Amino acid sequence: PKSPELLAQGWQQVLDGKVVGDPQRIRQRIVDHFSVDRLIQRTADVLW
Repeated sequence: PKSPELLAQGWQQVLDGKVVGDPQRIRQRIVDHFSVDRLIQRTADVLW
């Protein structure tokens, strides 16, 4: 999982137009990232 700073930096690059890519793929990466975060959070909830 990325730190909020890195995530914000990534968003800033996208907004600045520095990151050029297939929007569908970018969207999928964002979805995957947050899905992984939720999975980790749920696992942490179970473990703790």
